[in-house]
Amino acid sequence: MVSDPNFVDRPELETLEGKLSVWNKRVALVGIGGLAIEFCYRVRERSPEVWTFWVHASSAARFDADIRKLARDAEIPGWDDPKADAFGLVYSWLRNERNGKWILVLDNVDDASFLFEKRDENDKNARYRMAYLPPCAHGSTLITSRSRAATARLTDECNIIVVNRMGEAAALAVLEKKLGQSPAVEDMQKLADALDYVPLALAQAGAYIKQRESTYSVGHYLTQLEKSEKSQTRLLTSGSKELRRDEEAQDSIILTWQISFDTIRATRPSAADLLSLMSMYNYQGIPEYLLRTRGSGTKPSARPPLGPNDARSDIDESPSASDDEDLEEDEFRDDISTLENFLFISTTFSNVAFEMHPLLQLAARVWLRSHELYQEWARKAIEQLDEALPTGDYENWGRCGELYPHVQSTLGLQLDDREALLRRATIQYKAAWFDTRRGLRSNARELAASCHNMRRKTLGLEDKETLEAQNIYAEVLRAQGDYEAAEKLHRRALERREKVLGKEHPDTLTSANNLARALHAQGDDKAAEKLHRRALERREKVLGKEHPNTLTSVNNLAVVLRAQGDNEAAEKLYRRALQGRERVLGKGHPYTLTSVNNLAGVLQDQGDYEAAEKLYRRALQGRERVLGKGHPYSLTSVNNLAGVLQDQGDYEAAEKLYRQAREGREKVLGKEHPDTLTSVDNLAGVLHAQGDSRPQKSSINGHYRDTRRC
Repeated sequence: MVSDPNFVDRPELETLEGKLSVWNKRVALVGIGGLAIEFCYRVRERSPEVWTFWVHASSAARFDADIRKLARDAEIPGWDDPKADAFGLVYSWLRNERNGKWILVLDNVDDASFLFEKRDENDKNARYRMAYLPPCAHGSTLITSRSRAATARLTDECNIIVVNRMGEAAALAVLEKKLGQSPAVEDMQKLADALDYVPLALAQAGAYIKQRESTYSVGHYLTQLEKSEKSQTRLLTSGSKELRRDEEAQDSIILTWQISFDTIRATRPSAADLLSLMSMYNYQGIPEYLLRTRGSGTKPSARPPLGPNDARSDIDESPSASDDEDLEEDEFRDDISTLENFLFISTTFSNVAFEMHPLLQLAARVWLRSHELYQEWARKAIEQLDEALPTGDYENWGRCGELYPHVQSTLGLQLDDREALLRRATIQYKAAWFDTRRGLRSNARELAASCHNMRRKTLGLEDKETLEAQNIYAEVLRAQGDYEAAEKLHRRALERREKVLGKEHPDTLTSANNLARALHAQGDDKAAEKLHRRALERREKVLGKEHPNTLTSVNNLAVVLRAQGDNEAAEKLYRRALQGRERVLGKGHPYTLTSVNNLAGVLQDQGDYEAAEKLYRRALQGRERVLGKGHPYSLTSVNNLAGVLQDQGDYEAAEKLYRQAREGREKVLGKEHPDTLTSVDNLAGVLHAQGDSRPQKSSINGHYRDTRRC
C-alpha cells in the first residue's frame, strides 16, 4: 500500500498523532478515510527505526494469515520452522524491548468477536487471538473499523476517534488534487455537497472524472448524478483500483458500505431490517414512531387444544404484555445502537428522530435490489407511513408536517404490488388534504390527481375511496380558481355517492356542500342556496346541530344569502356558526377564524365599520399565528381589513394592506387567480379614491371584499 500523494490533511489525523505520541496505547479510528495509511507513512518518515506492521482483521482467516506473514517479514527466529507456533513467536518478539519500538495496525475490525476466540479450541494452552498482541511500554496498536461497537471491545472510549465527514475546504482540496486542475468552484461545491462530504466518495468521483477529462467535466458528473437513481448507482459503484488500498478493499463507496451491510445482516438481522426501512424515507428527520413495527394483520399462533388426559397447570408461565413491550423496546434500542456504531445513522438532539446519509440510503437500496428485497421493504415503508400519517385536519398539522418529507420520498419508490400502490394513493390523498388546508395548492393538485387516477383505474368509478379522491381533487381545482372543472367533478361525485351511499350519507352531503361552493364561486347563488339548505337540513338530522360539518353548512348558507343581499339572515347564521365553532373547535381554530372573518363582512355591509374592523383584526391576527402570513386565508384577512379601512376613509392604510395582499397572492396563487385579480381591482379602487387614475391591470371590476368560505 503506497502513500497517497493527493492526501488532504484532516483534524482527526492530528488527534491520532497526539494520542499515539505516548507508547503502550490502543487507539481506534472509526469511519472511512484512509488516515491509518497516511499515519504509518508519517511515522516511517519521522522515525524510520520504528517497526510498522499491518494486520488485516476483517476475519479470523485473514488475521491468522497476516500474523504468520508478520513473523516471516520480521524474520523472527524460527519463523521458517514448520512445527513452530508463529503466534507464540510474534507474541514473544513484540514483548521483547530489544527488538525496538513498534506500531501495529489492526485493519478493518468490523466484528471483533473472533479476536476473543482461541485459534484452536482443542489446544488448552492456546490464548485468544487478541492476547498475542501484548500491551508493552515500547509498542502501540492502531485499530481501524467501521463499527464503533467493535472498537469499544478493544480500547477505552476516550481512545476512539470518529472520522467525520470533511469540511467544505478539505473536500474542495481533495477534488482539486484528484482532478489535477481547478474547475469552477461553484461546481465543485455542488459536487461535494451532493456527495455529502464523504472522503471516499469524493476521491471516487475525482478519479472517475480524471479518467475521462478530455470529454468529461464536474458539470457532466453532476448532471449524471442528479439524473436518476440508476445513474447514481452506476457512478458510485464504479471504482478504479488504487494501489495504496488493500487488494480486497473496495474503491466504490457504495460497495464499501455494502460490506458493512453484510456484516450487520449476519450479526444483527433486526438492525439490518431497520436500516432497510429507513433507506426508503427522506434522509432527515425520520421520527421514531415511523420506525416502530406495527402488528396490523398479525395474529398469535394458535395452540392445539388440550385433550382429556393432558395435564393442566394452575400457573400461567406465559410472558406478560409488559414483558413483551420491554423486550421489544430493548431490541429496538439495540438496533439503533448498532446502526449508530457503524456511523450509519445519527440521532437528533431530541432523541426522537434520526438522520441517515443520502448516499448511504442509495447504497442500502442498491443492496436490497441485489438481494431481491427492495419490493418487500418498499411495501413495508408505505404501510408504516400510511398508518402513521393522519388526515389533513388542523388538529393533525404537526404530525403531517413531520411526515410530509417522507411522503415526498415515497412517491419515488418503484412499486409492483397492487396493495402497496393503493396504500400510496391513500398517502397522497391525506397529503393533498394537508396541502389544501395549508394553502399549498399546486402540490395538492398533483397529489390529488395522482390519487384519483390510481383509485379510478384500480377500484372503479363508483368505489367509495375513488369518490373520496374525486372530491379532494375537485376541491383543489376550486381552490385554484378552476371553478368549471371543479363543478363538473363535484356533480359526478354527488350523483355517484347518492347512488352508492344514499342521499343522507355524510359523504354525500359533503359532495352537495362542495358542489354548492363551486356554483357560488361562479355566481349561481340560487342553485348554491338550494344545495346548502338541503345539506344543512340533512346534516342536522344525521350529524346533529353542533357537528363541525353542520356548522360548515350554516356558515356556507350564510355566504350565499349575503351574496344575494339578505344580510339580516346571513348575520344570524354567521353568529350561530361562530358561537358553535368557538364551543366545539375553540377560538383559535381556522374554521372559527373564518366565521370571525365572515361575520365582520356582513357587519361591514350593514355599515357597522367599527365592529367589522375589530373582528377583521382578530381574524387576521389569528390566521397569521395559526396558518402563517403567506397562507391564502391570511391574505384574505389582509384584503378585508383594507376594505373596511377604506370604507372609513383611511386610504393610506388601506392602500398599504391592498399592496400586501396583492403581492402575497401573486406569489402564492399566481397573477391570474381570481383572488389576485380581486386584489388588483381593490388597489385600483383605493388609488382612484385618492385621485390616482392610473389604470391597474385586471380582468374584473368592482370587487372590494373577498369573504372566505370553508
